[in-house]
Amino acid sequence: MNRAKSAAALVSGVLAFTAIAAVPHGYSLPPAKPQTAYSATINELEYTLERNTTLTWQFSAGVTDASSSDTSVCTVTVVEQDSIEIRPTGSGYADVTVNTPMDYVYVIHITVLGNGVTTAPKTTTSAKSTTTTKATSAIKPSSTTKTGSTSRVATVSTQPMTTTVPTGLMHFPSDAECFNKASTQTESIDILYSTFSQNPGYSMFGDLDYVTEMVDSQGEIYAAIGSKDSATVIQKSNFHHTIMNNPGYTFGSAVFGDDDYIYALWGKTLADSKVDELNVVVTKFTKSGQFLDMYTLSSANTNSVIPFDAGNGRLAYKDGKLAVMFDTEWKSGHQGAELYRLDTATGKFDISRTNVCSHSFGIDLITTDTGFVSIQKGDCYDRGLILQELTSAGRTSSNIAWHISGVYSEPGEHQNATFTEMGGIAYTPDTYAICGKSERFYTSTDYKSFKTGIYDGFVRIISRTGDNSDIGGTNRLDEQTGKVADSNVIWLTDSSGQSKTGNVKIAALSGNRYCVMWEVLNGREFDHVSYEIISDKGEILQPETYLSDARLSSTTVDPIVQNDVLTWAVADSKTQNITWYSLDTNSYLLRGDVNSDGIVSSADLVKYSKYLLGADKLDYRQESCSDLNSDGAADTFDIVLLRKRVIEKTK
Repeated sequence: MNRAKSAAALVSGVLAFTAIAAVPHGYSLPPAKPQTAYSATINELEYTLERNTTLTWQFSAGVTDASSSDTSVCTVTVVEQDSIEIRPTGSGYADVTVNTPMDYVYVIHITVLGNGVTTAPKTTTSAKSTTTTKATSAIKPSSTTKTGSTSRVATVSTQPMTTTVPTGLMHFPSDAECFNKASTQTESIDILYSTFSQNPGYSMFGDLDYVTEMVDSQGEIYAAIGSKDSATVIQKSNFHHTIMNNPGYTFGSAVFGDDDYIYALWGKTLADSKVDELNVVVTKFTKSGQFLDMYTLSSANTNSVIPFDAGNGRLAYKDGKLAVMFDTEWKSGHQGAELYRLDTATGKFDISRTNVCSHSFGIDLITTDTGFVSIQKGDCYDRGLILQELTSAGRTSSNIAWHISGVYSEPGEHQNATFTEMGGIAYTPDTYAICGKSERFYTSTDYKSFKTGIYDGFVRIISRTGDNSDIGGTNRLDEQTGKVADSNVIWLTDSSGQSKTGNVKIAALSGNRYCVMWEVLNGREFDHVSYEIISDKGEILQPETYLSDARLSSTTVDPIVQNDVLTWAVADSKTQNITWYSLDTNSYLLRGDVNSDGIVSSADLVKYSKYLLGADKLDYRQESCSDLNSDGAADTFDIVLLRKRVIEKTK
């Protein structure tokens, strides 16, 4: 590793800085989940002292050790085995950290009044709870001290964060706060259609889903790759091939049932709309490619002439029921979406919902804990992203989950144009989350007076009970009426400059969290993938994170989620390759987090200083986090930048 000869001189200056400018409330992120399930509970408390006051604090759990982040503000002494004594030494802010034998760590944010210090600092967490501490005061006769406190609790990792990258420093752009690298696996296979473009226009759902991700009952991941009247199913772990053929039909989608059979959706364009044919069918195959059964829908019932016209088709399976949804042109010449449910035990379609949205320019359909939920992009009846639930009991309900500006009949501005790209849907026990790309404004009429041509990624969280009062985000107002069109909106990007947004995707994680991903363009050229992790209450748990070595499809992607690892596939007809991408959402790197504690503070300066002096070592992830100027080396140039970052966090 490169080290400048002047390291000792520079480090001595940094150490002097850490002695006088510790960070009482350093920049922090929720740390990544460790590989070993081990955590400590952090209890944050606030206390204000005058300079002539000594505070004694008792802990029912006992005390193993305690320290002050800035001894020029206060000192701390462990007295007996269950209490500490805090003595102010000068005005300012400091953190007193107290470790206990029961994996409870207490951080007391101390404010010592005087010399311009008149208010206590704000804490950075929001989840309230009670603690087992009690405060008592040893007060000099001439002073008074209040003993009330507010505690806050968060669970953090006590192990270093890990990454999927085995060797070498991870490079990242200068403005990336957090960064990660996808793991990849590429296989060669005959591919007729790509699912992304090197120079993307990002017209979402302009084509069929030629790649569909699936998972069987053993957790093995597969992809079904469509090619005219056949589909190749490949298993990710050992690249096992299964070929499904259905001559005369176009492949639409596939899914594994609970019975571990593969169900595939196929459609056939009618040459004569006056002739009734079986032109929408579902086939049943074994994993080895053996044909078992076919379930048919006649054009006499569906009125479908061109299945998948201007959109796509999707399947979802739950408890012996297969939900079938597809866009189509009807015999009338109109276009829209249809929804059916197949009872695989009887082989009968027991639910039929025609014209659930029109025109319908794309569908996503997933299984939930209560049945199925879909989202469709409609330009007319209704106009917007339409969320529709189908319960196991067969009840359906729908509402507009995202409003699309203008009206269908607006001359010169709309008709089929929506100026919106649909990204997909995910769910937690309490909420749905939809994502996509849209102009920030909404107007119910007169679109041309308001259009900007600037499109940003968004997530909207919707309560499944109808009560959105505890969900964060902003309101999207109707420019014409001033009324709220869409509430609880989280804008992911700002695409007003050179950076543009495309291909927004979403998946649900453990702990009632969502991971939303999108591609970032520099002009019209692909640059990288970014992602955020948010709670189902709209809180940003992990801000935008730069993800290298990854691409997203311009068709539907519902990533397979296993232990919070997201896996999806992208097809490239030019290279004849299918590439699997995996993102471990529990593994990311924070710029400047040298000591792997999940925050950037003066403690990182101390560890980095020891490293440069040869008194400490850095592992791979620590070296990557230390390379602040992205030159491939952790050296004295980076510690200057780290010192600047720590100073900025104190302001």
